[in-house]
Amino acid sequence: MDHTGDVSLGKEIYPKLLSIVEAFLNNAENGLMLRFTGATQWNFYDWSEHLSGRLGQSEEAIPDLVINCLFLMALEHLRAIAQKTDNAFSYDSLLWETRARAREAFYDVKKGAFSLTQGGGEFTVLGNALAILAGIADDANGICERIVRNAFSDCSLSMRCFKYDALLLTDEARWKPYVLEEIRRDYSHMLDEGATSVWETSEGASAFGNAGSLCHGWSAIPICYL
Repeated sequence: MDHTGDVSLGKEIYPKLLSIVEAFLNNAENGLMLRFTGATQWNFYDWSEHLSGRLGQSEEAIPDLVINCLFLMALEHLRAIAQKTDNAFSYDSLLWETRARAREAFYDVKKGAFSLTQGGGEFTVLGNALAILAGIADDANGICERIVRNAFSDCSLSMRCFKYDALLLTDEARWKPYVLEEIRRDYSHMLDEGATSVWETSEGASAFGNAGSLCHGWSAIPICYL
């Protein structure tokens, strides 16, 4: 829509987008989105510490940072689509409420960062990057400094787009060299190993008990930044 001006697809799918939002709202409590429960629901965010969920096992229906940040970002995108397609957007108050509740629930004042769960000790790069992108981080610069100092559990290749977007949104001039250097480091390693396509994770074939994928499109993010 941004580049062609063609809003026909946006108009066609807008009712479905609303139904997706409502599915999340039906799984909310006290202004926060909850993890989905049941053995058929996999709360997977990334192949990294604290974020891979429990495949085939039911999890407790508690709010976590990642699902709430992604929900906030989704609402912002929905509002943009609504404006371009002349549809009503009735979630402004929900955006405000969820932002306030997420900031209150997950921000650890002593750590100066966001934990994955309320009062928890799981501090991840993905969660804190999403907090910046979702507009709930008051000290984005401080969080970015902790990200580059490896103060949090890092994310895998596919989620680096959120890490890089958060850094560049906060201070592009300062963090651009870091972003480019990390891309060169990790992807040059693949090239040195003879890769002709991008790996699922930095471990390559040895990941997941020697079942790592060596051709995984979700890791092909360097083209977006280089």
